[in-house]
Amino acid sequence: MQRDRLTLLVYGQLGLWGYFLFGFGPVVPMLRDELEVSNTVASLHATMISVGSILASLLYPLLARNFGRGRTARAAMVGLAVGVGILCSVDVLAVTLTGAFVAGGFGSLLVTGSAVILRERHDENAPAVITEANAVAAAFGLVGPGLIAASAALDLGWRPVLLGLILIAVALGLTLGREPIPDGVAPTRGSQGKLPRTYWGAWLVVAMSIGVEASMTVWSSDLLRDSAGMSEGAAAAGVSVLLGGMFVGRVAGATIARRKPEGALLGALSLAGVGFAVFWTSQTPVQGLLGLAAMGLGMSLHYPLAVTRAIEAGDGHPDLAAGRAALGVGGAAALSPLLMGAMSDALNIQAAFALVPLLLAVAVTSLIVSGRRPAEVATLDG
Repeated sequence: MQRDRLTLLVYGQLGLWGYFLFGFGPVVPMLRDELEVSNTVASLHATMISVGSILASLLYPLLARNFGRGRTARAAMVGLAVGVGILCSVDVLAVTLTGAFVAGGFGSLLVTGSAVILRERHDENAPAVITEANAVAAAFGLVGPGLIAASAALDLGWRPVLLGLILIAVALGLTLGREPIPDGVAPTRGSQGKLPRTYWGAWLVVAMSIGVEASMTVWSSDLLRDSAGMSEGAAAAGVSVLLGGMFVGRVAGATIARRKPEGALLGALSLAGVGFAVFWTSQTPVQGLLGLAAMGLGMSLHYPLAVTRAIEAGDGHPDLAAGRAALGVGGAAALSPLLMGAMSDALNIQAAFALVPLLLAVAVTSLIVSGRRPAEVATLDG
């Protein structure tokens, strides 16, 4: 793999998003307490991130076609910084929701563009490169919850931790501005064409995988606190174990992803299921953290391999395929935490987590069916 300057800059972009997204998960329960709202209302912050992501995913093919991937990537970093600034500015629900929406929309542009750039740049090595890029995102994300826990322990709140992202965005934006980013396809092709039927099976794997990831990052700290008996600060820091597992899995899994991406994805989904069973039934902090670590290892390969698979299934329309995959990402990330929050309010947090094995089961089924040859699929349909 050739990790040229552009590749490393894209790694930095994904690291920027990872820092925000994974750091924001433990912030949701804190926002709930600050704003004195229910779990369902607090979940709207994650939902607004996803609504922004959905809108951006619809716009990405058009933006990439008319303005190019480079300009779109630079605008995404600026917009993410603005969204974080709004989120941290005033302790008012309408303002924090607006900030989440803006950050989510521009963050989605950043992630979608990064996947396309790396896929076009590295061709057959794309599964390994995208896995490695997401390892960087997990590494940055690993820092966020730990810093938030430390900041909360010092009575500084969560805002100083997220505000540091703005400085990173400015530095990356200035550097990326000097780097040419090829568009890969003719501007008139960027958002045209029809995605094949087989694409949507790959799309469903992406959506279900992100539903699992969003649910775990937003609500796992609550289960650690309520079922495993951890304090709020310790539970927030405990999310770092999940992210640490994702980081280790992506670093170690890059080689496997290059050689056997299909088998690696199926194995990763299975490992996540085993880790979840340990986490879900935890009665002690040790069991809860062990389950999170195992689940993080499994989750590590879900998104990078699933999104690479979806782009490859796009039949020569990478921007369109990536944009529609991002639509699935946004939809799943919007609905899953919101549904879990509502289930938690109606029942309890442990019962709400029943959603996760359902999402994993759908992902495994779709992976197996969409990986079959067309004749086999036709036989199943008949």
